[in-house]
Amino acid sequence: MDSKTMNGNIKALFQNRKFFWLIFILFLAVYLLVGISVFQDYNVSVDEPIQREHSRVAYKYINDKLFHREIDSMMNVDELAEYEHKYYGVAMQLPLVFVEDILHFELSVRRIFQGRHLYNFFICVLGYICFYFALKKILGNRWYALAGMALISLYPRLFAYQFYDIKNMIFAALNMAALLTLVNVVEKCNFLNILLFAFVAALTTNQRIMGVLFPVLLIGYFIVTDITQARIAHKEHADEIQHSEFGWKKYPLIIFLYLLAWFVITPAAWEEPVRTFYETFVGFSHYERWDGTMLFNGRLVTCEERPWYYLFAWFGISIPVWYLVLFAAGHVYAVVSVRKSENKWIDILGKYKWLSCSLALFWGSVGAVVILNSRIYEEWRHMFFVFVPFCCIAVYGLVFLLQKINRKVIYGIAAVCLLLQVVWLVRNHPYQAVYFNGIGRNIATKFDRDSWYMSNLEMLKWIADNDDGEQITVDGYFIEMAELVMDDGDAGRILHIQDDAEYIIANYTRVVGNTLEYEGYEEVYSVWVDKYKIGSVFRKKEM
Repeated sequence: MDSKTMNGNIKALFQNRKFFWLIFILFLAVYLLVGISVFQDYNVSVDEPIQREHSRVAYKYINDKLFHREIDSMMNVDELAEYEHKYYGVAMQLPLVFVEDILHFELSVRRIFQGRHLYNFFICVLGYICFYFALKKILGNRWYALAGMALISLYPRLFAYQFYDIKNMIFAALNMAALLTLVNVVEKCNFLNILLFAFVAALTTNQRIMGVLFPVLLIGYFIVTDITQARIAHKEHADEIQHSEFGWKKYPLIIFLYLLAWFVITPAAWEEPVRTFYETFVGFSHYERWDGTMLFNGRLVTCEERPWYYLFAWFGISIPVWYLVLFAAGHVYAVVSVRKSENKWIDILGKYKWLSCSLALFWGSVGAVVILNSRIYEEWRHMFFVFVPFCCIAVYGLVFLLQKINRKVIYGIAAVCLLLQVVWLVRNHPYQAVYFNGIGRNIATKFDRDSWYMSNLEMLKWIADNDDGEQITVDGYFIEMAELVMDDGDAGRILHIQDDAEYIIANYTRVVGNTLEYEGYEEVYSVWVDKYKIGSVFRKKEM
């Protein structure tokens, strides 16, 4: 068989829909199998217990208002009206409390948090699937859409956080779902699509107030396109912009259904919806509850001292370099496409609208944080949602490079980079959250690493496995989180004290370099990722 025939057969294979769906289902099945196999390997993050309490408070309120049941296990739960954190959206967490309720609140704490990790993972996978279908509609090519799904689901930091970050990763997953419903409404503005969009956008806003960007973006797009269509003189240009069968009626319908859905799923708003929405927006736009320090480029800084380029620095050192290259190529594609266009404004609103949307979502969100000096701290997990438009732009960049450079070269480089990335994920399990790219690894010891103390679980397990004492005294931050998912026998042996403990466990968050010393103690065990430590165990020296 000559090379020409072979190339033709390969091309035909990749054009075969059955072959594609085989690859898609295989990818998804392997991903799910891996997640189900490893979800118990992750520690409980610092935020999880308080997030669970937020959801229990809301659940108690719903029960008191609607069902009037007496639940003994919730007698000591705070009342929502008096709760300090009542404006946190918990709609996505309420199913978890419902499961606890069905099981009579008899689940062990370990099972509760491991179950929450598995739930978190499933929601994120649903988000990736939505992202695939959104890209498929946007680009009209299933392989490009699968590439985008692989980019976002195999990014190391998101891979780990998807198990235990029930705020930012769930918000990112909802952004993927909201993007899909947004695409559906713009492409076909009917009642069902508007209803689905309103509900998903409301869920996204309930999770974090930044979700309001989606209805604002949709309404803004419709206003601009309606005005543009009214001013276009030539019919052939008007046809290039998507028309809506609802006309002006779509505006009040979108707003009404969105606000109604948000009101229904936000118990804190049931009595004072306008005030709740306003105070939530104001409160989280300038969040001031966290006033700690973080390590940035070898220096401890507060939120007020954080430089304006904080986010850009983190993007540059913690996103794979080849992602950044694709992201840059996507911008080049945008500039080149618009410059070549004869009807720039029509094309921006027409065939380039989703590239424009991705650029607006990414740079609008990042720009708002920089200009308003919003509180972003400890890495960039609060901004994981911008990774959704980031990957959209990166896929456009991939398409552009495939048009300009030999396809085999691009496919080969992308395959090797993705394979190396998967190898890194496996080798550094379960600490994918401290991933630094090839640039960042050289300076990783100057930045926060294990900021949620996830290595505590491994270190406590090491102590329990290597010390035969019936009771072991340990000093360290957030030890109690790891004890929540340890075996009862090992957890019962650990006694947390602050002075004169037999062991000290230390994390390298807010620590420059790989060296820590405690007088009277020796380092006996360390957790490494690449060439930097994220945690160490120190044992008291024998006198």
